[in-house]
Amino acid sequence: MPSGTVEITAAEAPDAVLDGIDQDVYLGNTKLMAMPGKTTSFAVTVDELYNADETVVATAAVSPTSLNVNYTGVSNYSTLDVSIGQLSPPIDKNCLMSS
Repeated sequence: MPSGTVEITAAEAPDAVLDGIDQDVYLGNTKLMAMPGKTTSFAVTVDELYNADETVVATAAVSPTSLNVNYTGVSNYSTLDVSIGQLSPPIDKNCLMSS
């Protein structure tokens, strides 16, 4: 079975908070991980292409041999932890919902 290697190069993390966090890359349903600022190699295997009775067979090759991951922006988000003490009547009987 023909095979080759695909190198995935992820750009430097666009924010220092993201340093050291793996970048998920999907090839079809397969999840690969690349580290920002580094090049990681993955083996890729392809089958030959052939008709039903295998009278015509084409050898397949992996191309291109590299994939670049670039970042187009950074979004910053916040979290807030809130606690509520004892409620007074009549709202102490209400159910509080959070999302």
